[in-house]
Amino acid sequence: GDTQRHKMPHGRWTMRLNFLGQLLLVLCLLMLGTRLASWGSPDSTIGIVAARIYGGILNGMPLLSYRWTVDLFFSGILGVGLYWHFSGRTWCRFACPLAALMNIYARFSRFRIISDKKRCISCNVCTSVCHQGIDVMGFAQRGIPLEDPQCVRCSACIQECPTAVLQFGEVDADGRVIRLDRLEATARS
Repeated sequence: GDTQRHKMPHGRWTMRLNFLGQLLLVLCLLMLGTRLASWGSPDSTIGIVAARIYGGILNGMPLLSYRWTVDLFFSGILGVGLYWHFSGRTWCRFACPLAALMNIYARFSRFRIISDKKRCISCNVCTSVCHQGIDVMGFAQRGIPLEDPQCVRCSACIQECPTAVLQFGEVDADGRVIRLDRLEATARS
């Protein structure tokens, strides 16, 4: 796992930054839509405007080209530079459009991380190892399934829990647990 993940910011303010990825997802979908429209009808108004925008990005403005914008700035400067300050999942958590799409899917998923409220010792290990900055212990103390759409089900919290309180499970539409899945990695001897 990421040894720097404890540096990832937690709390309400940082949870608001997660919408940046959804904003970028909408922007990507708008760009895709205009690009498809320009291919479908190149002589229409939207086709002409889109051709000028994409022509400028691809040919006329070198600093806005893919090579500079994505390869150098996003991957190089943000991805590597922010690692030492926040941890390795800064881009994934706050700005990645794919992660934003996964968050939408997670809202409708029936699979959750289930907790046993009686066995939780409030050690906060689960929250401190969460890559996404979710207050996992808050869910565990209340004994409710973890329903945060930011959760990518990486199982870091399950594996690090010293009392094996957390496990994967499936819930029905009303939030009742249907079945539990026990990971081999969490089996304590």
